[in-house]
Amino acid sequence: MGSPPDQQLSIIATRLSRYLADEDRATHPAAVLEAIARAMIDLAQVRQIGDPLVRSLTPADLPAHLAVLQVATDDMPFLLDSLTAMLLSAHHDIHLVLHPQLVVRRAADGTLLD
Repeated sequence: MGSPPDQQLSIIATRLSRYLADEDRATHPAAVLEAIARAMIDLAQVRQIGDPLVRSLTPADLPAHLAVLQVATDDMPFLLDSLTAMLLSAHHDIHLVLHPQLVVRRAADGTLLD
């Protein structure tokens, strides 16, 4: 896939940062949020209804010991609570939670349109 359109990137980066506290904004600069947004768009390029997409990655802008868990799925009540409980029970620290809920439009084959 090529680079996402600037408008898509801007929308997702804005949603990621919408509710950040000032101290979180200071430790997670716009470049980091943009890298996470770009990776999220890349992950969600093709997804069939009912098929969740999940991956862990470490964007170049983050320290090597930090990772991002990304999930693209249909609306699933309590998913965030379940993922948080699973990570904590496996003794993983959670430094920041970004939980944008995005409405997207897809082609019949699952390709992301907007």
